[in-house]
Amino acid sequence: MLFRPTSTKTVQRLTRWVHWRFRPSQRNENMYRGIYATFSQAREAIGPSAGYDSAEGGGFYRDRLDKVFPEDYPLLFWLQPIIGGIRRVFDFGGHVGLHYYAFKKLLELPPALTWEVSDVPAVCSEGEVLAKSRGQSASLKFAPGFDLLDGADVCISSGALQYLDKDVLPNALKKCPKPPQHLLLNKLPVLDGPSFATVQDVWVFKSAYTVFGHRELISSYEAAGYRLKDEWKNPGHHCLFLGDPAHSVQQYSGFYFVRASA
Repeated sequence: MLFRPTSTKTVQRLTRWVHWRFRPSQRNENMYRGIYATFSQAREAIGPSAGYDSAEGGGFYRDRLDKVFPEDYPLLFWLQPIIGGIRRVFDFGGHVGLHYYAFKKLLELPPALTWEVSDVPAVCSEGEVLAKSRGQSASLKFAPGFDLLDGADVCISSGALQYLDKDVLPNALKKCPKPPQHLLLNKLPVLDGPSFATVQDVWVFKSAYTVFGHRELISSYEAAGYRLKDEWKNPGHHCLFLGDPAHSVQQYSGFYFVRASA
């Protein structure tokens, strides 16, 4: 006898399981589904979802504490010659301070440097507790949003900007009276062609997700007053769509921008 789903909700669950079970690669736990012209359309397709601003989100990535990963080395390469003159780092999407704890093992951070992490409120709260327990509260600060971006010497973001609409950071930089001199953007899904949005499903929750068009991304930061100094690939990080290689990102990308006047 054929199985007949009894409700639309059952059909949706079965469809989600099929996509999850037969996702293009199981080397990571993420699944991507849907191609949307705008970020808001992808967000509307999700419905209610707690996302990273939750107790679960705050507890993610603890296995990455104090560890430097291969994709971190381009950031370390470009930070090393300038770190001595830096007083403030703005780390967007830095979770509970993962970059700070890992990088200070290999970089000689100035004693007066303040590392300011921007993340969702639940993650910031977890980061503050951890920093206090490790005696790092004086150097490691947390606040959601972009309030701390202005006046920072360096803006770092690794694997986070795709959870925002494509122009959020360039627009925030344009509003800064004193924007950062250096931008280090890493682990971004980038393809030739126009930007689009999709839905990332990590099973615990779903998130709207931007895939950046290469030319659009560079142009957006040039319009904000920056010039591209370097770019690289992040092997092992990908965004794959079942049966849709044209929209699949085989390797993520990183970029180093400096102020055009620098």
